[in-house]
Amino acid sequence: MADTPPFDLFSSHDFTPPPLPPIDDEEEEQREGGAFDPTRKERDLFSSREEEKDSLHFDPGPSLLPSPPPPLPAPAPDPPTHVIGIDLGTTFSCVSVWENGHPVVIANKNGKRTTPSWVCFTKDMVFVGEAAFSKGSRHPTSAIYDAKRMIGRKLSDEAIQQSLKLWSFTVTEYRGGNCAIQLKPDVAPSGHTQVLCPEEISAYVLANMKQTAEDYLGCPVTRAVITVPAYFNDAQRQATIDAASIAGLKVERIINEPTSAALAYGIEKKSTETKAQTLLVYDLGGGTLDVTVLIVDGQ
Repeated sequence: MADTPPFDLFSSHDFTPPPLPPIDDEEEEQREGGAFDPTRKERDLFSSREEEKDSLHFDPGPSLLPSPPPPLPAPAPDPPTHVIGIDLGTTFSCVSVWENGHPVVIANKNGKRTTPSWVCFTKDMVFVGEAAFSKGSRHPTSAIYDAKRMIGRKLSDEAIQQSLKLWSFTVTEYRGGNCAIQLKPDVAPSGHTQVLCPEEISAYVLANMKQTAEDYLGCPVTRAVITVPAYFNDAQRQATIDAASIAGLKVERIINEPTSAALAYGIEKKSTETKAQTLLVYDLGGGTLDVTVLIVDGQ
């Protein structure tokens, strides 16, 4: 068999290979220098497209998502809290507050700094202070005063028995032998015979002092310091605290009246001596005259 010449693709067919792309001078230099990177053109093309994309301005149009809620308002500041001082007297009471470095005695709605410690009951209304005092002559059996004398005391107490001869209202015995005021049906708010303890009567007076302070300060008042006579025993002091609780007041401290008088005078600031001092304090009250000896430590 005769030998067959090898198949020559280019000699057997009229085929011309496509021309190679031209090589620029920079690529030729890179080829000769051995630093040619075949992917450089593709990377350059990709970078140019990214730069073109970044240069375009994208307008997202109106958002379909709901707008965020407005910011919450700042919380309101806490209302100021005041501690009032109340002198719950036998015949008159007054209320004060500490302002600008010194105590201020608050005037009532009639412009007076003291208010009668009176409570008058009628079938339709309860009057306190000036109004109760003015109605005392027309309603002698339902105008209650001197509640401070009765608070925390037994009906059998000698002082109570002496005062019974002077009071125009009816005093009866209540739980544990304590004093209580009895109202007749024609003047009792309940419409029938009603018994009120002295704490309830004093609560009306304290509530009136509380209202006077709130009208002056323009904010609610719930805390108070109340003065009592130095001779008040534990039962009388606790009864005073109970009366304040009925009036909606939290008693921060019960302080003796002679001590409060000395503090109001500023004895701790006026004293220049370092040794102890003995003071004689007169309390010229409407019901009693109290004399107290105070020993002030110079330190």
